Amino acid sequence: YRMIGDYHTAQRFFQLWYDASVRNSGPDSSETLNAKHCLAVAKGKLGEAEVAENWLREVIETTNDTNTDLDNLLSDLGELYLSQGRFEDAQEPLTQASDLRKTQLGKTSPHTKMTNFYLATVYLSQEKLDTAQTIRSEFIEYFDDNPKLAHATVVEQMKLHAQLLLNRNEYVAAEQLLRLAAKLLVLHRIRSPTIVGSVRSSLGAALAGQSRLDEAERELLAGYKELNRLD
Repeated sequence: YRMIGDYHTAQRFFQLWYDASVRNSGPDSSETLNAKHCLAVAKGKLGEAEVAENWLREVIETTNDTNTDLDNLLSDLGELYLSQGRFEDAQEPLTQASDLRKTQLGKTSPHTKMTNFYLATVYLSQEKLDTAQTIRSEFIEYFDDNPKLAHATVVEQMKLHAQLLLNRNEYVAAEQLLRLAAKLLVLHRIRSPTIVGSVRSSLGAALAGQSRLDEAERELLAGYKELNRLD
């Protein structure tokens, strides 16, 4: 459910897992910490940012460098900061996650490439435009050819990055990224009205910025319909 953007349902299952793990294994067991990690991510997606941040930090402090989940924890914390517009705060955990993934998985791993793309959003916010563009181009090329290797959750970060591009009037670059996001929506069967609606509305804005008004109107209307549905 997390992978298709249904965070309400995901949170319910993660809560059941967490409660059962606390009862059966104790609050500090690896099983409980994994459940707490997943529950924290769901809570962050549903607006409980402070709780999510505290829980993720608690799990990170409890774990160590030999824990194979540390890169995921750091990446999820960085994503949480990005979703709040806390770009400077996001840089450190995302850099640590990227370094771990390069060491453990290699530079060409899809996990490494996704984390590097999240860092590209930080760089874009810092006006490090060449670095951001290079990473973004590599990300688009790789996942356009290998869309099944992308996590569905990356779509939300693609939308955020595209919004920064739109704010800079970089409509062609935003369209290229959002076209890939739309492709992933279909492939991963993501039906969340919030996610689908925001991607299509942003794509409409990118098209409108290029004076492709008929195409823009279709995307904007589709996005409007999605956003007016209940999530």
